Formats: sequence, C-alpha cells, structure tokens
Amino acid sequence: MKPFVSIVIPCYNSGKYISDLLTSIRYQGLSKGDIEVILVDDVSTEPYDDKVELFKSELIIRQYSNPEHYGNPAMGKELGASKATGEWIMFADHDDILFDNGLKHIKDALKEINEPQSLVYTKLTAIDINSGKAITTYEHNSSWTHGKLYNLDRFWKKYDIHYKPTLKTHDDIYISSLVNILVETHSINAVCMDTSLYAWRQNPESLSNSLGGNQAMWFENHYDDYITSTGGLYLDSYEDNIYNCDGEFLKSNALSIVAYAYFYMQGFMFANPLFLRKDNFKTSGEYVHRCKQIFKMSNNDIWMYFAKKPDSFERIRANAKNYTCDIIHKQSFMEFLNYVDNDFI
Repeated sequence: MKPFVSIVIPCYNSGKYISDLLTSIRYQGLSKGDIEVILVDDVSTEPYDDKVELFKSELIIRQYSNPEHYGNPAMGKELGASKATGEWIMFADHDDILFDNGLKHIKDALKEINEPQSLVYTKLTAIDINSGKAITTYEHNSSWTHGKLYNLDRFWKKYDIHYKPTLKTHDDIYISSLVNILVETHSINAVCMDTSLYAWRQNPESLSNSLGGNQAMWFENHYDDYITSTGGLYLDSYEDNIYNCDGEFLKSNALSIVAYAYFYMQGFMFANPLFLRKDNFKTSGEYVHRCKQIFKMSNNDIWMYFAKKPDSFERIRANAKNYTCDIIHKQSFMEFLNYVDNDFI
C-alpha cells in the first residue's frame, strides 16, 4: 500500500535543524506507513547522518544525493519528486517544521470530500526561529510551494511538472506560477483547508538569507531568476500557447510583474543603494521591452492599463512592501518605464 504523502526535503549541512523537522513529521498523527520522507543531499561538507538515523525506527526515510553540489534546492526537489511513491507529494525546507497533526487533519478531510482532489492549499505561518512566535499567516497563498500538497498521479505526473535547473533562487515561485497557469487552464479540483500545516521559520542562516534575504532578487543573477520564474513564464505561455490558456489571464499576470519591478526598484533604490545593481535595471528594461512587443503596447498603454485598475496597482504595491521597505517615490511609474526602456534597450 502506497504512503499517503511523500515529503521531499532538500538538504545541505542540515545537522543543526533536521532533527526539528523530522520530530515534527513524527507528530503528524499518522502511521509510519502513511509518510515517506525523502532526503536529498546537495553534497554536504558537514555530516548529519547520525541525526537522521535516530528517526528511522519511527519514519520511512529514503536518502539520496545529488551527483554534484548545485548550491540550490531545486535540483534536490527535482530528484526527490522523481523518487516519490506517495499518493500526495509536498516539499519542505530542512530548517522549517510542520504543525502537530496537520497531515492527519488533511487526510481526514479528504475522506469527507466526494470528488478526487488534485491540489490541497493550507495555511502557511511564518514564525521566528528562536522564539517560535508567529509573525504572520498566509491564507492559502499561491506564491510558494510551502504548505501545499500535490496529488502525485492526478497532478504532478499528469502535467509533467519539473523544476527549472538554471534557477539559483525562486524555484518555489516558478512552480507556483506554473501551477497557477494550470489551475486557470484546466479543470483541476483544488481544495483550500483551514489547517495550519507548515511553519516557515525565519532563519538568518537559510540559503535565501545567505544570498541577501528578501533582497536576494536584487543581487546579480537572482533578479533574473525572479523575472524568469514569474513574468517570463507567463510571457512564454502567452507566446507559445503552451497550455491553451486564456490570453487575458496571462497578459494580466505578465504586466503585473512590470508593476512589481517598479515598486521593488523604488524600495531598494532608497532603502540601501548598495543592494541595487545596474544589471537589474537592464533586466527590467528587457522585460518591459518584451511585454511591449508581445502585447503590442507602448509605455503609455502600460501606464493606462494600470490607471484603469487602481485596486490592482495598490495590491501590487502592498505585496511589494513585504519584500522591501516603505516605498519612497522619487520616480513616477511612467518615468520608470521610460528610464528602463530608453537607457538599457
């Protein structure tokens, strides 16, 4: 009998935190056979097998290793997903934890639903890694893979989901953007549950923070990852009609990344100019130029698009503030469009 869920965990020098995560998995209220834990090591330099061994009597744990050190979690997740045998698959970072009995609540709730489901959305809670206190809760977020379960056969394999190996960061946002497109274009049964499953521990030692924390996208190459994972994927889908998707949906999401780029640029420019790289203006300019070509729009057309949707523009501003600081406007949206378009294209 196959496990209820496979939990894929990319690991690297995980000795400090892996015991916390495995302990939390042990307290999910399910039988040993219900959970398959898949650990994929990225060629660690500090061994931690002794900590993992302590849990093998209570958990089914399968261990794999990348053929070389990649320095990003995407390749470990890709390998782990290919090894999964559970009915469902989910992903966890090695320094995060699960709330007690979260998976049991999900399994019980799915039994009460008549139709087979392909996606499960749960609450994601950010907590302080030292105090354990909740910082904020995200209700059924669509931006990250944390706290989501994907049916392995009805969704992950059916739609041939794969991580993008070239991404150093934003691998979860890439998958979430792809999932959003698939949900929009196919009859996919998805359920949102009030269950608090995943605790996203805010950790200064995590990979994302070591690359600049929430400002990682503004370091060289990482902003390219952000554009590729979001707007680039929407533009590719629009241009190639890969998923037979509604054009207005793709256009709206692609143009929203132009507005995000504006707010991020404003926030970082005046929060700390050292975080701002000239190449990121060029990346924004290239992206704006591609939007204009594909949608046959001018800078004024893009400005008017958002002028007619002020609520959408303000929503993007509010979301952008979560990743920067209070946004100081020294440059209007139209000035930004002209600047990145004219100076770098």
